[in-house]
Amino acid sequence: KGKSAEYGVSEITVDNEDTILKGLPKKFKAWVSHFDEVKKAPKGFAVLAHSGTCGVEAMAHLKRPVFGVQFHPEVWHTEHGELILKNFAGVQ
Repeated sequence: KGKSAEYGVSEITVDNEDTILKGLPKKFKAWVSHFDEVKKAPKGFAVLAHSGTCGVEAMAHLKRPVFGVQFHPEVWHTEHGELILKNFAGVQ
């Protein structure tokens, strides 16, 4: 469980552009809707983005094309959501 629920639009900070966040600004608004929080990336993963209330909003495996996001790129409220999904679809 996170300290507080995230629901609505939140500011996401990109820590590492990597593959799925390539071409995004350092900060963007995204739709969030969750009560749980990934506080740190598991072994073998790198944090790609965080928010003020969630330590891991996006992460990537260091060796495999495996990604996780806490926010909702598929929702129209998320800025650059279409680009995130396009980047993901282009992962080899």
